[in-house]
Amino acid sequence: MAQANARSLLMNVHKKENVSLLSTEAQSPNYRGFFNLGAIILIVANFRLIVENVLKYGFLLQHPVEFINDYLSAPCFLTWLSNIFPAIFAYYLETRQALKISQTLTRLIQFILQCYILIMPLCVISHYKVHFVPAFLLLTYHLIVSLKLYSFGSVMYEAREAYATKEYLNYPAEIKEVIAKYPNFTNITHFIYFLFYPTMCFQFHYPRTQRIRKTWLFKRIFEFIISSSLMLILIQQYITPLLKNTIKVLEEENINYVILLERHLKLCLPNLYLWLILFYSSFQCQFNILSEITRFADREFYKEWWNSRTLGEYWRTWNLPVHNWLLRHVYFPMVNKKYGKTFSMLVTFLLSAVAHEYMVSGACRILTYWAFLAMMSQIPMIVIGDIFKKQLEKSQIGNVVFWVLFCMIGQPIIVIIITHQAYIGSKS
Repeated sequence: MAQANARSLLMNVHKKENVSLLSTEAQSPNYRGFFNLGAIILIVANFRLIVENVLKYGFLLQHPVEFINDYLSAPCFLTWLSNIFPAIFAYYLETRQALKISQTLTRLIQFILQCYILIMPLCVISHYKVHFVPAFLLLTYHLIVSLKLYSFGSVMYEAREAYATKEYLNYPAEIKEVIAKYPNFTNITHFIYFLFYPTMCFQFHYPRTQRIRKTWLFKRIFEFIISSSLMLILIQQYITPLLKNTIKVLEEENINYVILLERHLKLCLPNLYLWLILFYSSFQCQFNILSEITRFADREFYKEWWNSRTLGEYWRTWNLPVHNWLLRHVYFPMVNKKYGKTFSMLVTFLLSAVAHEYMVSGACRILTYWAFLAMMSQIPMIVIGDIFKKQLEKSQIGNVVFWVLFCMIGQPIIVIIITHQAYIGSKS
């Protein structure tokens, strides 16, 4: 600090070359204050939307009795519990009966079990007209069980083949030791643990933690309760009335596309919030709760998908349990059978698109193809993104395009379309 009695003649203010802090030449300026301002603006803007929503619709949150009638479905719960029977039968088939019957017949029985697991919830949802939320959760769970049993059957089949041909002698010691115990590859305890592990890929050994951290577990449970409550508020208070008003616009003889655009823009934010909270509730809370209870140690359920610069990068980092299953049981087996990598990728994405359509159409109780088309339409964008991947890695343009296309344009459009299709189906 300059001395108070210094002469002006001796105070040279400008002594060296400097640049303005907001110029691109500036060396790492600190923008923390602007980030704080942005957070304040975001809070104020969203609080205004909350006030506007309450003034327009009032409080739409359901009475506890209505909530129980809509969301807690006894048929869904019983169907969910019934999955234990095909799972135990699959275990018994692979560990006891596979020695006595042909591999072809074993695969056929496994296929019938898969069909039962996937079709049964569709029948229950259609017959009892189950609400979308519990229906979607039930279909998701049944799909997970189906993928788990396929993985179990596939690994057991390959283990039997390796034992019969003595190929297992060239395997790593850990795998060789297991297969040498044929036919006692595994046991019922390990299999039941596998059903509850947050993974879809069966292995004979998994990394395990030493103990259950009770305090850490209760924190995740609390976060799960809070995130689930926030999702219900978003669905009931914001998204449901918005979609009802949007259907009214679509039902008009002469559709006002300006109003339709306004509805789309109003849906963007609550839909984005719902999607982000769903991600946190599922991948951070639910999966970690299961991991802690079962002492499952590998908890890399996602990578930094929010920094994705292409759609391909997003799908490779967003949902690692499903991504790993698709690589292990679809993509690599096809590549090993001399199918091209591009064709194998297309088939893998096709299967993923069918699975998404299964959950969405089944939960809406309609037969449609919009979720499937929404998935398949991303393939050209994935290919283009991979072509320009090196250029996109040098800037944030790719990440901005990802957020705009995927979350601000794509998701609200497909939600509106499927809701309208479900409305038409309910009328007919």
